[in-house]
Amino acid sequence: MKKAIYLLSVFFCIIAISACQPTPEKEIVVHKAAEQLEATLVESDDKEADSTFICPSKLNEEIQMPHFRFVADTDIEIGQAEGFHVYEATQDRFGQTRLDEILSYFSKDLIGARSGEMTKEDLEELIVILKRGMPKKQQDGSVLYEPSADSAEIIESLSEELRNAPNEEYIPIADYDPTFPCNVVFKNSLEQNVYVFADENQIEIFPKNAGTIQLQSWIIKNGGWDGEGPVVLEPVLSEEEALTISKNVLNDLKIEGFEAAHIEAARMLDGFFGYATVSVGYQITFCRAIDGQIPFDSSILTPGVLGFEDEADYIKPWPQERIVLMVDQEGIRFFHWEYPVIITNKLESNMKPLSFEAVWQHAKDLLILGSSWVADATTVEDRHITRIMLTNCMVRSTKERNKVFLIPTWLFIVQKESALDGHILPSYIAINALDGSRVEMHNNFS
Repeated sequence: MKKAIYLLSVFFCIIAISACQPTPEKEIVVHKAAEQLEATLVESDDKEADSTFICPSKLNEEIQMPHFRFVADTDIEIGQAEGFHVYEATQDRFGQTRLDEILSYFSKDLIGARSGEMTKEDLEELIVILKRGMPKKQQDGSVLYEPSADSAEIIESLSEELRNAPNEEYIPIADYDPTFPCNVVFKNSLEQNVYVFADENQIEIFPKNAGTIQLQSWIIKNGGWDGEGPVVLEPVLSEEEALTISKNVLNDLKIEGFEAAHIEAARMLDGFFGYATVSVGYQITFCRAIDGQIPFDSSILTPGVLGFEDEADYIKPWPQERIVLMVDQEGIRFFHWEYPVIITNKLESNMKPLSFEAVWQHAKDLLILGSSWVADATTVEDRHITRIMLTNCMVRSTKERNKVFLIPTWLFIVQKESALDGHILPSYIAINALDGSRVEMHNNFS
C-alpha cells in the first residue's frame, strides 16, 4: 500500500521584508548531509503515513539587499506528490543489445552501413558551403552569401583531409558486423541516412537524415543565421500531438518512470553545415518523475552567481538522466538518451520532511550568501523567483561509487529582471526536502 501524504494547499502570504538582509553567518551545507542522510535510510514498508504535510500554495515576499531586491510572487508547485521517499539507483550502461532494440524500432528497413567518420563526399560538401559562405539577410529582404574571414584557411585544412578521407561506400546490411561503442551511418530503403552514435553512457539516433537542431528560444536569442531575425516557428502538429507521439515511443520501448519536463518548438536544418530548414516540430525532454513530483530538466539552468560551493563539503553531482526527442508531423526526427540509471530500491528516511517555511529560510540564506558579491555595486537589477516546485535530484552515495539516491528536492528558479523573457538561462537554488542541505544539480550540456 502506497504511503500517502496529504498535501493541504493553503494560501500563504509573507509580509514583505523592508530591512536589508544580513549575510548569514551559519554554515551552508553542500552535500555534507549526504553521509548523514544515507545513514538514516531504511527500506520502505509502504505503510500508511500518519503525518500531514501542510504546504502553502503561494509565496509572496521581497528580500531587500543593499542595491537590489529578490522578489518572490509565484505559486508553489507540488504536483501529485505521494510521499517523500528516497530511491536507490545504480549506474546503468548501454550495450549492443539495447542499441539493437532501439535502432530496430526506428529503422526496420536498413539496407547498408558505413563508418560515421567524415567521407570525401562530406568534406567536398563542406568545402562548397564554405566557399559559398554564410547567408546574410539584406535590408531589402534578399539573402546574400558571404565567405567568412577564415574560410580560406579552413578550406585549405579540409583539402588536406580530403586526400586521405574514405569514399562514401555502404556495405550490404547482411555483411555488417555490429560493434559497440559505435559511430555508424546506415542507409534505408528510402535512400535516407540513419545516423547512430552510441557508447555506454548515451544513444543518439537521427532516423531520417541528420541536421542541426535549433530551439525557438535559441533562435530568438541569437537571431538564427546572420540577419535572419526573430523567426517564429510554426509546427504543423500541436504540442499535445507531439507529446502523445513521444509518450507512445517511450511506451513502445518499455521505458518507464519518465515524464515530459520541457517542450519547445524547434527546427532542423539541412545537415550539420547547411542553413535551409527541413523540419519544424517540437523538442521534448523527458526526465525521471518520482512519487508524483514535478520532473525538471537541469540543462535549462545555470548556477550563475548562486553557484558557490564549499570545497571541503562538495561532492561532484551526478549527471541527470534524460531522454530528448524531436518530433514533427512525419514522426521522430531525433532520439537521444543519456546517463541511464536503474532504480533498485524504494527507501525512506527516519527524518521527517522539513516544513516549507524551514526550506524557504534555507533558500533565503543561500540567496543572500550567493549574492553578497554585489554588496559594493551601485546599480544591480532585481532578481525574481519565477518558479518554486517539488522535484527530485540525484545525489551520489558516499559509500559506493556507482550508487546514487534520488531525493525529494525543492527547486527555486531565479532570473534577472531584464531576462524574464527567457533569453538568458536562469539560476537556481535546490534544497534537500528532508534536511535542508543545498543540492548541486548537474548541467549535462555545460
